[in-house]
Amino acid sequence: MSLFIVAGSPVSHSLSPAMHNAAFKALGMDDHHYGAVQVGIGDVDSVVSMLRSGRIAGANVTYPLKTVMASRVDALEGVAREIESVNTLVPHAGTVSGLSTDGDGCVRALESRGVSLEDASILLIGAGGAARGGPDARAVGNDRVGGTRMKELVVISGKGGTGKTSVIASFAALSRQAVLVDCDVDAAD
Repeated sequence: MSLFIVAGSPVSHSLSPAMHNAAFKALGMDDHHYGAVQVGIGDVDSVVSMLRSGRIAGANVTYPLKTVMASRVDALEGVAREIESVNTLVPHAGTVSGLSTDGDGCVRALESRGVSLEDASILLIGAGGAARGGPDARAVGNDRVGGTRMKELVVISGKGGTGKTSVIASFAALSRQAVLVDCDVDAAD
């Protein structure tokens, strides 16, 4: 059996196991299982060790572990090197690489809501690792629109979200189009 996990704290509310297990089933990959594992900051080395040994075949990382996990893996790939944050861990031959797909996910969320990135001004509000993906989102967005540059991407990062609504309202007043894409996950949801 190949075990894949999403690691974080809290993580019991995650929809990742249901999505991944449904995909495994649809693809006939009955020997694969995806689970949510509550992992505190003090336990990240254990997760990396299990990946290196092959006990875990791969992992996704969520709050609050993205930056801590980036400091524990053997190699950072792509933009993860620059932003020092990971959301995907890939084991290979006794080593573990960390990647970040947060920027791409941000761009896809905007595009799915009909937001054109061409000459766009975008405000990204977040905390921790996801907000670090902002510069990556700009790079991905610029690649997607054939080299046409986003006008600006502003990243506001901080825990707690105080003032988030007023910052969004101020930014929206400066723009002709405002789309709120809230990727915060509340354990109560």
